[in-house]
Amino acid sequence: MNLKLVVALIASLTSISTMANEAASSKPLPLLSNSYAGVLCGSLDGEPAGEKLVSQGVQNIKIATKRYQWVYQQAEAKRVAVAYAYRDRDKGGDCLANVQDEYWAPKNQ
Repeated sequence: MNLKLVVALIASLTSISTMANEAASSKPLPLLSNSYAGVLCGSLDGEPAGEKLVSQGVQNIKIATKRYQWVYQQAEAKRVAVAYAYRDRDKGGDCLANVQDEYWAPKNQ
């Protein structure tokens, strides 16, 4: 189990999304970013958008990756936390899809 996690995380660190000219919602998040978004979705959903939510999101990601500190990437954690905080909540759909849209095509920041 741990080996699979390590392999997946290493693969996500080395992969680069090369999809261009596609709608933001059709571009999947890089694996590491997807993991970070999974940590955030559902945990802070009632909080209002803003810098406080961004910092809480970064803290939650840091806590979730505490055991594997080499997995934590501050810049990527902040980018995902910003996308989570400013996602379009009125559009409907699931949290992960809304974070994905805001991650690739920021509209609300």
